[in-house]
Amino acid sequence: MARRRKTSARRAAEKAFSGKRGIVLALVIIILIIAILAAAYYYWFIYKGKTWDDLLAMLNPPQTEETGGPNADAVVTGELSIHFMELGNKYTGDSTLIKIGDTEVLIDAGSRQNSAASLVPYISQYCTDGVLEYVIATHAHQDHIAGFVGTTTAPGIFESFECKTIIDFPLTNADTNIYERYVEERDAEVAAGATHYTALQCWNNEDGAQRSYQLADDVTLNILYSYYYENESSNENEYSVCVLLTQGDYNYLFTGDLEEDGEEYLIEYNELPHCKLFK
Repeated sequence: MARRRKTSARRAAEKAFSGKRGIVLALVIIILIIAILAAAYYYWFIYKGKTWDDLLAMLNPPQTEETGGPNADAVVTGELSIHFMELGNKYTGDSTLIKIGDTEVLIDAGSRQNSAASLVPYISQYCTDGVLEYVIATHAHQDHIAGFVGTTTAPGIFESFECKTIIDFPLTNADTNIYERYVEERDAEVAAGATHYTALQCWNNEDGAQRSYQLADDVTLNILYSYYYENESSNENEYSVCVLLTQGDYNYLFTGDLEEDGEEYLIEYNELPHCKLFK
């Protein structure tokens, strides 16, 4: 009898302990959840300075005609859309299409010459009249200009579209075959009627170039000043053309492959606003 009572007491004690352990575990989980929510609140609303509207916009991204669902590669605000395009191969590079109404702006065309096979059909979905009003080549690395040239089986941007205004880098150290081909194709486009300016001519409002181009009633394409438009660098990336797209209170900054020194100069020489997007 004594042993049985002892066993019963032990079971009761174990049950009580188990119950307390469950309560402690539940409290720990609740405290962890509260800590995570508090940290998330601090990061989003205080550290990042975001609002509830920003949170709702992130949770409900824009729909696209192509997929009918969210597309992280397109930023859509009203009629303005910005497309960061796939380049059709394993190499990294840049090509960005900006569309506002019937006006298209193309910034860069990387990453290799065969990227034209992917870029041209995609752009053609939006540039239905075959005219790119503004084409910007930020710097002379092939992962930014090779698609302008294309291949014998996949014609490049300059051959596939009528380019109205071409803006590119004032300085370069490049002597590659791709760069030489880019210049040949660009000059052929100019001979066919395109206008060519450097970013420095745009900044100085020289020779018909403009520092700011009106794309729509409330949308402007602004060429920023970069120190390396006029000063040499051993780093080709520093020669990147920098532009600011502004739609009302929304600003989108594109800086090619500008490096740390160039970014510091960009801040020093330009009054940069708060930007919704920084490429």
